[in-house]
Amino acid sequence: MRFEITDHDLILDRMTSEEWQIVGAAPEASDPANQGDNAEVFLQQPLYEDLVEEAKFSDSDEDGMDWGSLQHDGYMTDYFQHRQTVESDLKQVESCLVEGEDLPPILEPLAGEMIYRLFIPREHAASWYFVLNQARLLLNNAHDLADAPDRQKLQNRELSREISPERLHLFALYEVFSVLQSILIENGLLGEVE
Repeated sequence: MRFEITDHDLILDRMTSEEWQIVGAAPEASDPANQGDNAEVFLQQPLYEDLVEEAKFSDSDEDGMDWGSLQHDGYMTDYFQHRQTVESDLKQVESCLVEGEDLPPILEPLAGEMIYRLFIPREHAASWYFVLNQARLLLNNAHDLADAPDRQKLQNRELSREISPERLHLFALYEVFSVLQSILIENGLLGEVE
């Protein structure tokens, strides 16, 4: 996968089928409904906790308003709006078959394969960050990925046959989501969003 940043977009280019499947899995991985008992991570967001603490002068105000419920509902509304933006962007993916006799050397290993290109508009960067972050948090909460010893082995290229293909896939999701978040931050894409 190659990353390109233009005045208007972050472009994920030359994605293999496997990379495209991982990027395309972000909305589903971010959905608390797919995480069962691990959905409480929605209630552990630092911003959410700060807002609830500020409103916690009582469980409800004199008019009977339940502030905790109100904040959670607002967070969920934001989540679904961000998710819809990401899903809409994912539907715009471009694909092509790598073929031809005079391929550039960088594409030779991909001969005969499909590659994918995805444009993420700069104004959608915050939505992507939100969804990727939520997916990463839920994956870690459900599968203990961030500080797992087997993750360290993978990062040191000490591949172990002890790691199941399913767990390797979880690590791939977690790492790609982390890298995409870093790219959004390091390139100032979030600072341009209101």
